[in-house]
Amino acid sequence: MYKNRKTPGVYVTELDAFPPSVVSVETAVPAFIGYTEKAVIDGKPVFMKPVKLTSMVDFDAIFGGGYTPNYNIVTTGEEEQAANDAAKEEAEQNIEEGSAEDYDFIAHDENGKKLYCQLEKVGSTTFNLYNSMKLFYANGGGKCYVVSVGDYEKGQTINKNHLKKGLRAIGDEVGPTILVVPDAVLIEANDPKVPYKSSGYAEVAKTMLKQCHDLQDRVAILDVYGSGYAKKTNLDDVATQFRTDVGSNYLSYGMGYFPFLTTSIVSLDDVSFQNITTEHLLPLLNAEVDMLYPVTPGNPDAAEEKDKADKPHPKNAPLKAEIAKIAEAKTAEEVTKLDQNLVAAIPLLKDIEKIIVTKNQTLPPSGAMAGVFSATDSPS
Repeated sequence: MYKNRKTPGVYVTELDAFPPSVVSVETAVPAFIGYTEKAVIDGKPVFMKPVKLTSMVDFDAIFGGGYTPNYNIVTTGEEEQAANDAAKEEAEQNIEEGSAEDYDFIAHDENGKKLYCQLEKVGSTTFNLYNSMKLFYANGGGKCYVVSVGDYEKGQTINKNHLKKGLRAIGDEVGPTILVVPDAVLIEANDPKVPYKSSGYAEVAKTMLKQCHDLQDRVAILDVYGSGYAKKTNLDDVATQFRTDVGSNYLSYGMGYFPFLTTSIVSLDDVSFQNITTEHLLPLLNAEVDMLYPVTPGNPDAAEEKDKADKPHPKNAPLKAEIAKIAEAKTAEEVTKLDQNLVAAIPLLKDIEKIIVTKNQTLPPSGAMAGVFSATDSPS
């Protein structure tokens, strides 16, 4: 383009031979809303404030780690278990669907009798955001935003109003193009007998869709509420309820994903004896040590006096001393070292920890899908 010249003379104006190049713009930048262990930057709280992240390391530094679930061990004796099995077999109606065992593992009491044990979670609280973030980065995620709506103590009951407030906070931010609220599926159901219906979830889902419509620069990834309870017999009910929950407005701005995913995000390194109620665990471990490393009975008729007395196994007493330290271990280093020693010597403990890992591997799919979209969108 020629410019106005102030003085006479000869001027050269160079014109581009090609049109301006197209600069790539990121179109898959998710914003995650949910509960975190903390929310601190430079010593100042950042709850209800969008924070831009590029890695899980950033998340850990600002928002802390995942929620630690605790479990009680409920035991049933052999006779009672046999009666339970008989009653269950008689009452079984749906042969095609089948049913899982009502115990998680078998241990023994101090007399060597079998105990059928079930791990029951202490309280109903759980949180999905931390593991969903790990799932996001495991599936190619990159830049994202996170809004912490409260810490784990505040979120003892997942509150729809906290999540909606977090959505309002991200609504003022320019940059996010995808809304993800993995904790929404944890909002309490209206009726425990109908675990796939929650008016609170419906409010959050509709709020997400409306924001996407109003701002015109983002979409919502929705997890189907009640997916964890879906069976062959109620799939239609779960799907129908989800359609009711999202309503009929702004549907082109959202995507619903089903079912929940069995992941490998949680590992044995994330679990220790601290996830189990100490007073329930210790008797089982001590009894297991007695079975693994038993006392060798003496021979009263032996010629040598030393052979007449019972001989304890050399590993028995030291292991029981280690087990007693469970109640005393406080620091992460102490817990890790002690747990490694006990797991190596007592297979039962490793089996219990594996079961806890399995119980925490199921996650809503939104985090994984956000990672896939981010990876696909990445210029690299």
